[in-house]
Parts: sequence; structure tokens; C-alpha cells
Amino acid sequence: MNEAHWTLLGVTAAIAAALTVFSLSHEPQSRLYRWTRRVFWAAALLLFSGAVGGVGLNLFNLVSVTLLGLPGYAAAAAILNFP
Repeated sequence: MNEAHWTLLGVTAAIAAALTVFSLSHEPQSRLYRWTRRVFWAAALLLFSGAVGGVGLNLFNLVSVTLLGLPGYAAAAAILNFP
């Protein structure tokens, strides 16, 4: 494995550790926790979608999917596929 692989593994471990610390240090029903959870799932949806050829992750898509949910994702997909 070269240096890029180790960097990717290190960044992934750091993000997982930060998410673990955050989730253990906040109450599950606090407003910050719920918004963080929404942003996380929106980013996961957009990353997966971008990997299979759909809408990718950028700031506009992340904000629209975070605020609107699946209708925001549908709007971003419609804008992407608009001729």
C-alpha cells in the first residue's frame, strides 16, 4: 500500500473517532445532534449516489438534501438531468 492508502485510512479512522466522541457526548434528542444526523445521512446518500453515477456531493446538493430530505434529492437529480 502506498502513502495515499494510508492517508485515506487515517482520515477515515479520524472521522469515525470524531463521530463516536460526538455521539457519546451529546444527548440523543438535542437539536445539534439531530441536525448532525441529518447532515451525515444527506452526505452519505449523496456520496453513494455519486459513486453509482447519480447526483454527487457538493455544497448546494448537501444543503438542499439536508433541508428538504428526499424531495431535495429529487430536485437535485432533476436539475442534474435537465437537458
